[in-house]
Amino acid sequence: MSGEDDYYWMVTLQWTPPGEGTRTNTVDGKCARRNGYTREEYSDDIIQHARECLGIGDEVNSSVMFFSIEPNKI
Repeated sequence: MSGEDDYYWMVTLQWTPPGEGTRTNTVDGKCARRNGYTREEYSDDIIQHARECLGIGDEVNSSVMFFSIEPNKI
């Protein structure tokens, strides 16, 4: 059975907005298990979500400094 909090994830991104200094920030959250979803699909979705949360536009490159996704239950 899957639920909204099957996995807990955390990602740290680093980027340099045009004309500004380098920024680093971490975003975290929970997501549900999706049957047939690959690690690559999870990471792509999570990184895109983090970029949106941090206001990183499509024209700005970002680097993943840290990425973790694990079962939420201990």
